[in-house]
Amino acid sequence: MWHDLFTMEEEAGGLLELRAGYDRFFLQFQPPPETEVTDVSFGSATGLLITPSEIEEDGPVILHFHGGGYCFGSAACSVEYVARLARAVASSCLSLEYRLAPEHPYPVALEDALAAWYWLTQWHAPSQILLSGESPVCGLSLALTAKLRDGGQELPAGIIALSPIVDCTLKSESIDRLEGEDSIVDRDTLTYMVTNYFREMAADDPFVSPIYGNLGGLPPLLIQAGSKEVLVDEAILLQDKAKEADVDVTCELYDERLHIFSMFPFLPSAERALNSVAAFARGCLA
Repeated sequence: MWHDLFTMEEEAGGLLELRAGYDRFFLQFQPPPETEVTDVSFGSATGLLITPSEIEEDGPVILHFHGGGYCFGSAACSVEYVARLARAVASSCLSLEYRLAPEHPYPVALEDALAAWYWLTQWHAPSQILLSGESPVCGLSLALTAKLRDGGQELPAGIIALSPIVDCTLKSESIDRLEGEDSIVDRDTLTYMVTNYFREMAADDPFVSPIYGNLGGLPPLLIQAGSKEVLVDEAILLQDKAKEADVDVTCELYDERLHIFSMFPFLPSAERALNSVAAFARGCLA
């Protein structure tokens, strides 16, 4: 499925056509029809509030950052996954429509994330909010939390990182060691995405690559990745750095080579991973 992600026309059509192809691919996965999806806006940012039919409105909430390497994807792309995620945690979920690079490089996505956070805290205590991110945008969860910590503000209850990329210098050995194992994730693609995001910033700026920042004082962190995926070393590195900072961290590696495997609802590993997320959330929200 990954191999046939883009049509020939999309590949020849430039960035906007590639974005359309990325959306088309993930929009083939749809949530149950009774799922409530509401457009919301806050400042310059927008998002989708996803609420499974059986969820109570006054329960906890997840702030989710969709994948696509800061350059692709949309809140709509993640609705099916987010609906499963919300159901597992018994919560609603705000999928942020952060503005994309290269038109909107760092720090625009982080500004949108902060706007979404402050919007949610009007109705939810920080202790009842979980952060969730896919791929490089896991770094947005960590950067947001570090900003709040540095400002002496209350932090989210926990962070869920799915197939994280947290080092925009792309030094992880597995990127080259497992080259060709994933039909869409390779060094050239990763380089295009991260450089278009950080642009004039240094690749190792701690709010671009959280692995180079101070992780001390962050809330519990759950990392999930495929043990054979090209970016597996990123998950392990994040775990090690979090342990060094005395963060309560759990890193789970599943027998998958597919990046962001939980996005694919038919995979048995996706169900097991969400069951683990549910247990993690119960501990964070208790």
